[in-house]
Amino acid sequence: YTVNGSIDGACLLKVILQVSHLDTKGTASIIRHKLSRLDKLAKEMGYDVAAFVTEVKRPHEMLQARGEDTSDLLNNLFTGLASFKDKTFAAYVVQKEERYDKGEDITPKTLMDLALNKYVKLKELGLWEAPSEDQKRIITLTAQIEGQEKQIQAFSVELKRGTSAKDKAPT
Repeated sequence: YTVNGSIDGACLLKVILQVSHLDTKGTASIIRHKLSRLDKLAKEMGYDVAAFVTEVKRPHEMLQARGEDTSDLLNNLFTGLASFKDKTFAAYVVQKEERYDKGEDITPKTLMDLALNKYVKLKELGLWEAPSEDQKRIITLTAQIEGQEKQIQAFSVELKRGTSAKDKAPT
C-alpha cells in the first residue's frame, strides 16, 4: 500500500480494520436474518434435507468465525425442518421438538445430523414423500371415478350411435 509513492503500512492497516469491521457488523446481521427464515430456505432448497443442512451449516460457521452466534438457531431449525412436505419426516421433527420441550438435551448440530440420517433412511427405503394412507385412498377413488367416467362416455357414444342408427333405418 503506497501513499504518494511511499510504502505506508499504517494506512493499509487502517483500511483493513475499517473493511473488516463493516463486514463483521453488516454480514452478521444478514447471516442472522437468513438463519431466522429456515422454513423459507427449506422451500428454496426444494425440500432436500441434505442441501438444507449444508445451507444452514455454512452461514452458522461464518457467524461463529466472526466471534458471534445465534441463540435461536435450534428453534429456527425445528420450524424449518417441520415445514418439509414429507409427513413422516415432519412428524419425526415435531417428535424431536416435543422431547426437547420436555427437557431432552439437543444441539443444532445433533438435530441436523438426526434429520439428515432420517432423510437418507427414508430415501433408501423409497418412503420419502410417499403418499399417506388417506392419499392412497384418494388416488384409488380418483382412478375408480375416472374409469367409471370413461365407461359412461363410451356408453353415451354407443347410445347416440344406436339412436342415430334407428333414426336412419327405414320403417
